[in-house]
Amino acid sequence: MRENDEQLQEAIRDALDRRLAYIGHTSGIRQERIMQKIREEGEPEMKKKISAGMVLVAALVLLSIAALAASIGKNALREKMEIGEREEQWIEELGISTIGSSVAQNGVTVTCEEALVDRFSVMIALRVEGFVPPNGEQPDFEEVELLIDGVSLYDALGTGGAGNRGSYLIGLDENGKELYIQEDGTWEETISRELDEPDLLFGKKITIRLKNLGYYSGKAWFTTTMEGEWVIDVQLGNAVSARILELSGPVGDTGAVVRYLELAPLSMYIEFDWPERYTTEMVEDGETGEVTEEKFLEDPGYFLGFELKDGTRMLDMEGGVSSGPIENGRWQKTITLNRMIDPNEVTALLFQQWDDESGTVYVVPIEENAE
Repeated sequence: MRENDEQLQEAIRDALDRRLAYIGHTSGIRQERIMQKIREEGEPEMKKKISAGMVLVAALVLLSIAALAASIGKNALREKMEIGEREEQWIEELGISTIGSSVAQNGVTVTCEEALVDRFSVMIALRVEGFVPPNGEQPDFEEVELLIDGVSLYDALGTGGAGNRGSYLIGLDENGKELYIQEDGTWEETISRELDEPDLLFGKKITIRLKNLGYYSGKAWFTTTMEGEWVIDVQLGNAVSARILELSGPVGDTGAVVRYLELAPLSMYIEFDWPERYTTEMVEDGETGEVTEEKFLEDPGYFLGFELKDGTRMLDMEGGVSSGPIENGRWQKTITLNRMIDPNEVTALLFQQWDDESGTVYVVPIEENAE
């Protein structure tokens, strides 16, 4: 354990300095986000436990906000993240949920059902009424932009931050065709964004700007069928909650060591000891057929999920990630989670290597006083 709070605050400030330096200098080194998930659980391979320097802040700061003006029902975001009664209670206690407004144009109404925010992420659920594409194709907006104080969130973050969005898949029909339209004729859009700069959005007004409606045919080509712009403002909450740890946790025998962790209900930030190293691959140009040799930064590993106090494993937890080297042999990952967690229930982080076909799961314990 660290000796006093002053040392802990210094560690947090140092981590923030490294993160801000990363935000300003990574445009040329950010790796392409890897889309394919690793879903199979292998037998755990328990390695060395954390040896020194672990600190826990059960709640860094917790600022309550006023109760929600109206109860929030089920929506795509809550279904996607498997939010049940227990998680709903956490959301209410933490004050991380707000409701947005509705806007109508060209006979189409878009409503912000819910926005969730924590230290490193914002997640949004929208409902669209009045637009249904032909033959039940996948509906979507041509452009989706998030703005903070009138500035694009991407510009506000510089090179930091990444995310994903899209219409919510509700199931398959008897022929295996994907279904997006609800029985009432509405459909939902989810948006998530991870933030390399912590606490950027607390108490801020975020603007969601949606442009043009259409659909995907053949899962590739987008066809615009309605022009328009829908703009929704959402005032985000002020709640802050994180579990902060300094660690010395080897990721198996990979050479990576987890050194610093900030764990929030919807997102996390990790720093590793991981000097820059490269792999070389032969890459073929799809148009010319020319084959060239290219160098790619190696990643310290794929974050698979968590192990909890009761032994339960939560897998496939990486919803979105921005990842890259920072300084002095350190590597950072900022991750939005696929499901909500109670940070105080987590006892270990689970990793796999990208090229490991054996299914080995590396367990990095984060228990207090681990030796």
